[in-house]
Amino acid sequence: MRIICEIIGADVKKFTVDDIRMVNLNNHFLLPDNKADNINDVIETFVGLHSARLITPQSTLSARLKTPKKHSIIKSSFVDKSFIKLRCMRGTLHTVNYELAPIVHQATLKQRIRVCIGLYNKNKITLKVEKEITLIITDILSEKNRSSKEIEQYILNVNVNVNVNVNVNVIRAILKKMWELGYICYLSESNYWGNEMRVYGLTSTNYPELNLNTTLSSNPALLLIDLYISKYGPVTINDMSWWSGLPKRSIINFLAEISNIEKIQVEGFSSTFYMKNSTFDRIISNGKSKLVTFLAYEDPSLKGYYESRIRYIENEKYFKLFNPIGEARASILQNGKVIGVWFWDKKRNDINYELFISSRNISKKDLKEKLEITTDYLRQSVSNLV
Repeated sequence: MRIICEIIGADVKKFTVDDIRMVNLNNHFLLPDNKADNINDVIETFVGLHSARLITPQSTLSARLKTPKKHSIIKSSFVDKSFIKLRCMRGTLHTVNYELAPIVHQATLKQRIRVCIGLYNKNKITLKVEKEITLIITDILSEKNRSSKEIEQYILNVNVNVNVNVNVNVIRAILKKMWELGYICYLSESNYWGNEMRVYGLTSTNYPELNLNTTLSSNPALLLIDLYISKYGPVTINDMSWWSGLPKRSIINFLAEISNIEKIQVEGFSSTFYMKNSTFDRIISNGKSKLVTFLAYEDPSLKGYYESRIRYIENEKYFKLFNPIGEARASILQNGKVIGVWFWDKKRNDINYELFISSRNISKKDLKEKLEITTDYLRQSVSNLV
């Protein structure tokens, strides 16, 4: 390993984009000799698995686990219940462990509840109606987990003592707030990643050992930013704000309280980057290897950045990777740089891909091997792994 940098002034170092790409490859389990042993390692590394799309956590794990065929995120989350699926950063679904859950939940709750308040105002939901519907939902979920449709039908069709103005939109708004507050949880009764059978249950019943509102040793938002810098650094303030959904002014204040932070400059960027001191030891030379990896749709390594996401792609190819609303397409990575995109063909149960560069500049053997690994993993029915 070697650190490639130059000193700027007295205490600010400068790195190349290739340097920070290699930091990410190492920190995000994308190097052949540094793969994750289990799902929890990957969850810890990304401060949760991005899980808005059904395919994303499966593909994310496939690229990073030493033995992906022996693991099932479905089983771990919804059968063993080792992990919980929550809305947190940017109001997006993430799969997290018990240690991270209270941090991400509390740190982003204010932003998520703001959306609920808007729905309450739009539907003119009074405190009386909210209390009545909340009690009914709690009561019927104490019997068993139910889908939102079952909950709606029960409240609308059964002779219960609720306000005559209650309708589906009112029920959905109250259900959403209960979920955001952590009273109820998301579950899936499907045993295959390609299908979803969403139900809701009481968090206290399904995750009795988890307390989302436990008292933390520090400000949860500060803890979240500290984790982000440790896991995703080097990052800019704009990256931190976009990923977390927290205001920049709060983040600037947090930076003064977080220990072991270094400021650096990255070639081609005017913004200051922040990283943990320990990350310096893991910056390695780019070399000439042609390491190929298939990354997920909205893969955390890509989705974890905003201002500095062009670390992965040249400006002229930016919209080949990121769609018009900023979502990262499923991609093919070589040496920390995106060289193509891939698509899951549901009818053929297979992968199609498009390369941005000449195949002469790619290790065809490595491309074929990684293609087969990813395809085989996605073809598996999780029921065979339980």
